[in-house]
Amino acid sequence: MGEVVVYAHGCFDLFHVGHLRYLQSAKALGDFLVVGVNTDEWVNTYGKKPIVPFEQRIEIVGALRCVDLAIPREGLLDPDTVRAHGITVNAVGAGQRQTEAHLQARKKLEEMGVTRIVMNRTEGISSTVLKKRIRKT
Repeated sequence: MGEVVVYAHGCFDLFHVGHLRYLQSAKALGDFLVVGVNTDEWVNTYGKKPIVPFEQRIEIVGALRCVDLAIPREGLLDPDTVRAHGITVNAVGAGQRQTEAHLQARKKLEEMGVTRIVMNRTEGISSTVLKKRIRKT
């Protein structure tokens, strides 16, 4: 039986306990956790700007005990990344967008045998919530 390689992804700006729980839960789905950390350029394509620079975010994520490998994410999960890392499970956040590009990528991954698992959110905490709290202070 082969190793179960899980892929999780995100921006991980203003790292918080919700991020930690998402990655810990993703790791529990398999033997090896690959985490795609959104580059600043990728985040900008959907109209946001991270506060913490990419280099720092990927360093933080890569230092976590539950993460086996942190890689840059410059787009949707693609077949080349799946093949390069042997990814068999894609752990996605409950709030993931459902654009046509996302649906097409999801279909391609399913055809490759990658199982998609939607992870639970940690209620009451998000980078957006933190940014709003900071602005009020």
